[in-house]
Amino acid sequence: MSRTSSLSSIILDSKTYPGELFKVTRELYSIFSEFTGVSIEEHSKDSTLLKTGAALSPGVAAFCMVDLLRTQRFSQSLLHAIQDKKGKQMEEKVRVLYAGCGPYATLLSVIAPFLNSIHSILQKSLSDRGKY
Repeated sequence: MSRTSSLSSIILDSKTYPGELFKVTRELYSIFSEFTGVSIEEHSKDSTLLKTGAALSPGVAAFCMVDLLRTQRFSQSLLHAIQDKKGKQMEEKVRVLYAGCGPYATLLSVIAPFLNSIHSILQKSLSDRGKY
């Protein structure tokens, strides 16, 4: 099992204590920060105003990964929803609209090891860069 898969397992386990969850989300943040070059320490708090609203800076969006309970609960919910939908429609593809995923696609990155088709794409991308 890869390091990112191990970290994802810990995040998805509802029995993980907050102290351990803090360490794990910080380690996963380190991996993705190094991979993308986007750091929460270098972020601008300014948002970009668009015709349809405000868009967060990449650093502010990246900060979502270290929001312990947000990362854990949303990841768990997304994985359960996909598994539930997949269980009801075995031959159908499950489509997820993931708006505002930020530079790390945190929720998808955490559940990817448990979804074979997504995991193989992510694993190839990371291994091509020597980060997996």
